[in-house]
Amino acid sequence: MPPGADRRRAPGRPRSREADAAITRATMELLSEVGYEALTVEHVAARAGVGKSTLYRRFPAKSDLVVATIAGIVQQAAPGGSDGIPAREALREMLRDTAGIVAIPGALGMLGTLASGRPADREIARSIREQVMGPPLRQVGERMAAAVAAGEIRANTPIDVALTALWGALIARQLSGEPLDGAWLDRLLSVVWDGIAPTSRAPQTPE
Repeated sequence: MPPGADRRRAPGRPRSREADAAITRATMELLSEVGYEALTVEHVAARAGVGKSTLYRRFPAKSDLVVATIAGIVQQAAPGGSDGIPAREALREMLRDTAGIVAIPGALGMLGTLASGRPADREIARSIREQVMGPPLRQVGERMAAAVAAGEIRANTPIDVALTALWGALIARQLSGEPLDGAWLDRLLSVVWDGIAPTSRAPQTPE
């Protein structure tokens, strides 16, 4: 056997990490193109260049594959602990982490397809929100509620509205094709923070 021959891998048989990345990419692309209901394990395996048996060993059911794909995306930009830092800095970290998720190629299109697709698509989207997105979202909400209790954020602040404003702006920025850079994130945070900081004037209700 020639030297080094035992270290060669057969063509078309990617290493484990390469296979995982190829599977994630293929799943994201196909979800964006056809939605959850029409997605098949066979199509994912073919596009990823892996055997069906490889895919089934990792993910016994299609739902396992999709949830794991979304979880992997979230983990790529998983927020760090925000306890012990000022609320504004915690929000800045949240924005940076969320921008990292939104900017992953194909992620936004895939999530949009799931959220607005057929009933089966919406059902798996609900599972993803509850199982994957729910815990970090609750963590952010709890951190902001603690900031209200500590006087860092105005007492009558609708936390859900403030967070939705931040996330919605991130999505709109990504869709516009403009960069989600640090300077823009700081400007976005300043606009929202001016409306929730304890020294801010409460917005006037039009008569």
